[in-house]
Amino acid sequence: MGSCWVIGNGSMLNIQLSRWLSRPVSFCPMTPVKPAWENAKVSDLIDFDVGGWRTNMVEEVFNPCDVNTIVQIPLSQCWPDDHLIWHYTPYSLFNVQSANHHIREMQNGVLKCSSSTGVNPIWRKIRRLNILPRIKLFGWKVCNLALATRKNLAKRIPGVVINCTIRWAVEEGDVHVFFLCPLAMEIWHGSGLTEFSAGSAWDSPRLCLEGIATMFDSDTLGLYVAILWEIWNAIAAA
Repeated sequence: MGSCWVIGNGSMLNIQLSRWLSRPVSFCPMTPVKPAWENAKVSDLIDFDVGGWRTNMVEEVFNPCDVNTIVQIPLSQCWPDDHLIWHYTPYSLFNVQSANHHIREMQNGVLKCSSSTGVNPIWRKIRRLNILPRIKLFGWKVCNLALATRKNLAKRIPGVVINCTIRWAVEEGDVHVFFLCPLAMEIWHGSGLTEFSAGSAWDSPRLCLEGIATMFDSDTLGLYVAILWEIWNAIAAA
């Protein structure tokens, strides 16, 4: 959430998906990139002979708001490797205190995710819901696949057991936690909203919320976020 890339030679960074612009919270370009450029690297935008940006190419690919940000990024003509930094400390080094402060700001709504951040539209809808800030933050994690399911934890921490504590033979991933776990199915059944809760209907909880936001009003979306929150807490306590 608080990390971004410092550009060296740009060879590691996808122009659309990597977090390489100095623009919190997303650090990503706002411009929808054309299909021909989807796999392009930031290095494709650099003129290594001149030691600067290929301005004409940048203007061709990006909207003016992104162009102005990109061409102001300084480049080192030593062309080092790209490296990841923590945005919210003076020396760009991660520490827990800074991370906690950043999370509190998210919870208190200090970091405003407006249309200028490049954040997925579903998050903007969740941010406007009349629900508790901590449930909104949970909704943000759902939409960014940032929940600490056992399957996600195993990607970062070797040796973590990925099996569901309730249904041991199955991996504890996002879809299982919210739609297929027996405890989740019991909560959905009790809510009376089983029509849209079938695990086979959604490839992820994020797609579920995006579908609900498209089909129904904000009150219904808020209800679904709250149910996912209840399921998450119930499984954590099991």
